[in-house]
Amino acid sequence: MAAVTAAAALVVPLAAPAAADPPRCTPSTEHPYPVVLLHGTFSNRDVWKSLRPKLDSAGYCTYVVEYGHDESSTMGNQPGVYGTAPVTASVEQVAMQVRKVFELTGAAKVSLVTHSQGGLIARLLTTRAGGGAEKVDTVVSLAGTQNGTTALGVSEAADALGISVDSPAGEAAAKVAGQAAVDQLTNSPLMQVLHQEANTAKGVRYLSVYTDDDTVATPAAQAGAWDTDGPAKAVWNVNVRECLRPNTPVGHSAIVDLPATEHLTLWALGHGEGTRPHC
Repeated sequence: MAAVTAAAALVVPLAAPAAADPPRCTPSTEHPYPVVLLHGTFSNRDVWKSLRPKLDSAGYCTYVVEYGHDESSTMGNQPGVYGTAPVTASVEQVAMQVRKVFELTGAAKVSLVTHSQGGLIARLLTTRAGGGAEKVDTVVSLAGTQNGTTALGVSEAADALGISVDSPAGEAAAKVAGQAAVDQLTNSPLMQVLHQEANTAKGVRYLSVYTDDDTVATPAAQAGAWDTDGPAKAVWNVNVRECLRPNTPVGHSAIVDLPATEHLTLWALGHGEGTRPHC
């Protein structure tokens, strides 16, 4: 995949490259596309401790990529914390690791299963980094921020007060939370550019699973929604609450470990029958 060229001014050198698994599996005839798992902000590979074994058991060849390690912020300097570097820099890191997966497996394509910021990374990989239908089969986004987040109204409040994310206040926020957190706000320079573009690529299949209880990717139905009128081969946006008993709360992190999320993910990766995913 080619490097991302848009919003290049936001790219800065990182303290360490993205980390991916060593060779561990060979794609099968039944499931020929390796599944690359991408965590979110302030996270790491541990977010996949439940879902990944389920994918392995189902016969998928899985790889976890840890990206965005940047110690220049307070949060990024904490042990085991990834996903704080500028988003476009992380996209370049992940693209490099995906190339390594192709080299290791000889696969023609990969599928991407993502959480939170990982959804935005997948958006940029498929639409801007040369990873369209020729390289990516399916994208599954769980509680994604591919359209940015208002952070429960923080971005709107900043707009109302005339505070931009590249102001001293925004720079101070980045020093604490990391540039990725600022980049994902709906009013960031990166997201303002992306709001003018389709968030899907021709020929790729996209599933978004979100929860109304999300207080991180907000508003949930918009933050993670894939364009239904774009060039994608297929798009599904599913509120996981519809798969659960009434009044069952599901937060931003808990969505990853739900059995319903597992079923939806396997449905999408396996090109399930019917026009709607089933829980």
